[in-house]
Amino acid sequence: MVLFITLSINAQTNTGKINGLKDADGYKYDYIGEIKDNVPHGIGVAIYPEESNVLKYAGNFVQGNFEGKGVLLFKDKSFWSGIWEKGKLNGQVAESSKQYELFKVGANENHKQNGRTICIFNDGRVLDVNLKNDKKVGRGIYIHKGWDIVNDNLYENDLKNGQGFQCNLNNKQLYEGIWKDEVWL
Repeated sequence: MVLFITLSINAQTNTGKINGLKDADGYKYDYIGEIKDNVPHGIGVAIYPEESNVLKYAGNFVQGNFEGKGVLLFKDKSFWSGIWEKGKLNGQVAESSKQYELFKVGANENHKQNGRTICIFNDGRVLDVNLKNDKKVGRGIYIHKGWDIVNDNLYENDLKNGQGFQCNLNNKQLYEGIWKDEVWL
């Protein structure tokens, strides 16, 4: 026996283009993709104007907002990729940045990194740290360029503050001390 189920949808989804929309941060864009009730709804692309530092957002939309999986691409070739809620990144995020030359994976809430974050810099440095509103807090592990020096430090107010260790793998020496605003005491 085969059972067929028919769903009836109140508003039909179409594809098309809508000009002059604004994202959750108030920036203008034009939209191409699925439309329901005259707003972006489904898979689509937001295309930002030439003067914007953002090129486009490609991903899911719900009732006009970036919602679900999506990627925001910038003119400098960096990106934010992750789960969007009501037009803002929330949850696990992968991010690249040309400005800081890094690739970052971590938790994000309203465009701010929160929670454990791993930063991989273009020159090979690695930072594994907790962030609160984009600032380093708590314990962090920093591996220097060349991977020959490893730091295990406490952070406060985005700076090394408190107990710290540094291991030089070349000469096999371990340094221990207290940091105050990025300076060994």
